Amino acid sequence: MRGKEILKLNIIFNIIYQAVNVLSPLIITPKISRVFGADYLGVKSYTFSIVYYFAVFGVLGLDMYGQRKIALEKDELEARSRSFWTIYIARFLLAAVSTLIYAAFLVIAVSDPFERIIFLCWLIYLIRNMINPIWFLQGIEKYQFISICEIVSQLAYLSATFLFINEKSQLPLYIVFYTAIPLAISIVYIPVVLRNVKITKIDPGEMVLAIQESFVYFIPTIATAIYSMIDKTMLGIFDSTKISTGLYEAAEKLVKVALAVSTSSFTIMRTRMSYHMAKRIGRSIRNTAKYLSPFP
Repeated sequence: MRGKEILKLNIIFNIIYQAVNVLSPLIITPKISRVFGADYLGVKSYTFSIVYYFAVFGVLGLDMYGQRKIALEKDELEARSRSFWTIYIARFLLAAVSTLIYAAFLVIAVSDPFERIIFLCWLIYLIRNMINPIWFLQGIEKYQFISICEIVSQLAYLSATFLFINEKSQLPLYIVFYTAIPLAISIVYIPVVLRNVKITKIDPGEMVLAIQESFVYFIPTIATAIYSMIDKTMLGIFDSTKISTGLYEAAEKLVKVALAVSTSSFTIMRTRMSYHMAKRIGRSIRNTAKYLSPFP
């Protein structure tokens, strides 16, 4: 299949996935709002905002860096394999350290018993963050497979929530569904990744270099994390009932729906443009850019 046809299929599958992603919160929000109320939704939102900082610092900018690096070396098995293992192990170690710091935070800084249970449930999210190899699949443009898996994940999450979440006290179970289903999908990704790489020796110096180069991508990532999460963190700190945090979370979902639509093709185009840059295919770069440009 030609590159242009693959690109079109990737965009189509990604649009379908984004449509499911957009509809999912619109479908699930009335259910969880009715079951949990503003206060428990606020607890969920506040605790996740804290966890998200640990997740971002745990991988620095290695996801975006790794996706671009793999796209540049997509046609070279040796280079692609070396880059994958270098980035994956560096990413795993950093995320493991971040998770250990999070566990210490949980023991030392969280005194409320209920919040401690919720923070403990979010550990699944950090474990998934530690092992998730989706950036490699994005780099080799397996977007059709990714989209199908993520759609299955969303449908499983919706089904589990509607079937099993019926009481306010089930917030920990809801968070387990919210995090464990994506973790299972990440585990499904691993055999596919291993079929596209081979075992190679890793140079610790290359790991350090990868971490250093990833800081270019970490700066915008942490900036986005702060601007998108600090509001929930502050509301949770200043409002002990967490009601205002829950109301804010529900309202913000509508904004995120519009954002998901407007950025749905960005990841795909970034991978393809990186590949064309590596091959120095000027005409292909211009043709690919036309997919995103509203101007002739």
